[in-house]
Amino acid sequence: MKCHACAADISGDARICPVCGADVTAAPIVADPLAEFLGKAKAVGKEAMETDIAKDARQLAEEAIAASRRALASETGKSAVKFAGDAVDAGKGAITTKMGKEMAVGAAIGAVIAIPLPLIGPILGAVAGAGIAWYRAKKRDS
Repeated sequence: MKCHACAADISGDARICPVCGADVTAAPIVADPLAEFLGKAKAVGKEAMETDIAKDARQLAEEAIAASRRALASETGKSAVKFAGDAVDAGKGAITTKMGKEMAVGAAIGAVIAIPLPLIGPILGAVAGAGIAWYRAKKRDS
């Protein structure tokens, strides 16, 4: 048998290691590798946050937030927010019509079909799908 503290060879009936004096009947202390890894990761992260690059990035982020707040508080920003709200309201109203529902379905299908096609992409696929649905609805209604 081996001592869990010093790895010395000891007899199977020994209770105390003759080399280091450890109690060999007690359960060995096993290090938690996850806790050890997390401790090292925290130390590295803390060290990284104290670098000049991290401090510069933090400063730039704070400046960008402040500039965004100023832009939203301006007349142009307020107009843009109002326009976006109006567009959302118009979209909610349009989806309740038959044509709106067909266009939404067409847009969803077009977006999904276009995902694997890198030259088209989901946005253009959605536009194409909605356009096709609109055209078909107009053709059907005329």
